[in-house]
Amino acid sequence: MKKYRSEISAYIHEAAKDLQAIGLMDNDSMRELDNLCHTDEKKDFKPFSSTKRALSQESVALSM
Repeated sequence: MKKYRSEISAYIHEAAKDLQAIGLMDNDSMRELDNLCHTDEKKDFKPFSSTKRALSQESVALSM
């Protein structure tokens, strides 16, 4: 199961699937909407160590 970018994206995608099922949306449009609504888990994944490093650098910058 793919993960949605937001709750609103999930609702929009579900409505679009219904439109596609009754023939009001073509496959190309649905594919494009899939790319817009779903997250790319590989891109969204950030290891804890890199997040921690980014926060530390931000903390240092703010303290100057």
